[in-house]
Amino acid sequence: MTKDSYANVILASMVKRVDTAVYNAVEATVNDNFQGGDTTTLGLDDDGVACVYGQQLGDEIPEDVKTAVSEARQSIMDGETSVPQDPSEV
Repeated sequence: MTKDSYANVILASMVKRVDTAVYNAVEATVNDNFQGGDTTTLGLDDDGVACVYGQQLGDEIPEDVKTAVSEARQSIMDGETSVPQDPSEV
């Protein structure tokens, strides 16, 4: 959900998919596999993060740009593009 006063300037946002994390935790609990106290990292492969285009401007982003974003995402998931894990590596 975009705050109305900013909807006309937001092109896209990176979001944490908390719904995925909650679903995975509930599923693990139901299947008696929940490991309390462990840290689980969810990335692109796990649908832990996503790119969401803005409500007002998202449709105005050219398809070639959206394709480039999608290809970059796939390149990261395929291991072809390395993403720093520590801010000091940026």
